[in-house]
Amino acid sequence: MYNFAKILLTRRLGLAKKKKKKCYNQGRGVCPLVDYGGNMKKRVISIIRNIFDGVMIFVLFITTTVYALPSNGVIYDNSNSGSSATNVSEAIDDLYSKLTTKDNEINRLKGLGNVASNQMLKGYTALVKGNLVTGTIPSKGATTYTPGTTNQTIASGNYLSGVQTIKGDANLVAGNIAKGKNIFGVTGSYTSDANAAAGNILSGKTAYVNGAKITGSIPSKGATTYTPGKTNQTIASGNYLSGTQTIKGDANLVAGNIAKGKSIFGITGSYTSDANAVAGNILSGKTAYVNGAKISGTMIDRGLAQSGNWGCGSAGCGTGNDAYYAINGLPEGWYHSDGNSWAPEARINANTLRSQLGVSANKIAKGQSIAGVAGTYTGQTQFTYLTTIGYSSNWNDSKTWKASEKSVIIVIAYCNISVKVNNVAKGSSGTWAHQNAGGIFYFTMNAGETLSISGSGSGGQGAIAYRIA
Repeated sequence: MYNFAKILLTRRLGLAKKKKKKCYNQGRGVCPLVDYGGNMKKRVISIIRNIFDGVMIFVLFITTTVYALPSNGVIYDNSNSGSSATNVSEAIDDLYSKLTTKDNEINRLKGLGNVASNQMLKGYTALVKGNLVTGTIPSKGATTYTPGTTNQTIASGNYLSGVQTIKGDANLVAGNIAKGKNIFGVTGSYTSDANAAAGNILSGKTAYVNGAKITGSIPSKGATTYTPGKTNQTIASGNYLSGTQTIKGDANLVAGNIAKGKSIFGITGSYTSDANAVAGNILSGKTAYVNGAKISGTMIDRGLAQSGNWGCGSAGCGTGNDAYYAINGLPEGWYHSDGNSWAPEARINANTLRSQLGVSANKIAKGQSIAGVAGTYTGQTQFTYLTTIGYSSNWNDSKTWKASEKSVIIVIAYCNISVKVNNVAKGSSGTWAHQNAGGIFYFTMNAGETLSISGSGSGGQGAIAYRIA
């Protein structure tokens, strides 16, 4: 490339080796470039442009000695260029060398850059890989936006050359927005029917009432403990209790710790020093203080009634001056009436009572009822034969009969007869008192007792026993 350009430049300029002429500027170090005609400068410029692809190089031919082309495109003379060229050929070589360096630099620059037109502001250009690129990004100047009921947008793809301002408003607060409504994320609290005053709001707290800000004045009272004493202590009205107010209690404030007849905070004392009750005298589940000691009762609550057993007095049932019937065997405990006139009461099974009293239907007149038993007796006595002794010649006899229930016995006899119940003689003398005469003797036997009849005699004498039904 270098030799080709050199030959081409030499030929285009019409330069040839000629006989060396005398230089009139020998003192300046080189001979001047000979001007071969008024069009020489144009010819050099045209040739250089063709060789280096449109890179414009300006070469100035003057009458003084010139030889080199520096980076800024201006030809300097050899008095200050520092070149060692002494003729046109050396000057051309020097020029070509510098042009080659510039050409390489230009080719390197042609490979640089990657910006596209939509990546560069409108009105600006750039050389990108040897091509001229013109920017297309539009610019948006300063704008102010006032919020409204519809959205406002700032389109994408713009370069903001000025500040974009979305207006704010100091009145955009809850107290200026209707309660239940929301504007730009602020929930309203404004009402027109509120009626709170400062005295209805805690001190240090605020509220908006119909759009006006109210500062509360109710004082607060923190947690306080009060120990009861001989004089009253008060908690003033008009306070908000921010802490618990505690009026102390005392587990010892009970009747047993207060003198009988005295009252402390509504507790009437029961303490005495002369009580004598024990646990068995106090109802089970109940307690009492006896001379300052707490006693838990053990007495069983028997309720309104209890059932017992059949019993008789010490002289027997229905006999003797102190005879009586009893319901005994009742359990020990507390019996009470609870306001009932019939209580407390002792009870016995009805069948037991009827049996003990000998109450049966055949002993009760028909149409009558005793102890729940309806009578069947029609007026005629019913006799049941039991036994007979004697009534034969020269007899000596004895018979027994055991009662299965309470019975009335009649013995009809004519002779010296002995009648016993459970080996106890009946009659004042213990024997039948009618010798050689007839008689009738009756008495009552209880269930389980045994009747014994005995005697002796001759023919036509004896005794017969009946049970009256």
